[in-house]
Amino acid sequence: MLIEMAQKGVIAEKKFEGLTANSVQSYHNLFKVWNDWLASEKVEHIRELSSRIAKKFLL
Repeated sequence: MLIEMAQKGVIAEKKFEGLTANSVQSYHNLFKVWNDWLASEKVEHIRELSSRIAKKFLL
């Protein structure tokens, strides 16, 4: 599954939970930064994610 597809599901769930528009926008903003970084690392699919990738992003 593509990472962006999973993120769309998360956003939909957060809207359903009743998060404010600002909170939902914060998720969009985080995913934008994350996706840009993942693209630079050539990571597109969930199966390619690992704790190593997440730690590298956070550093």
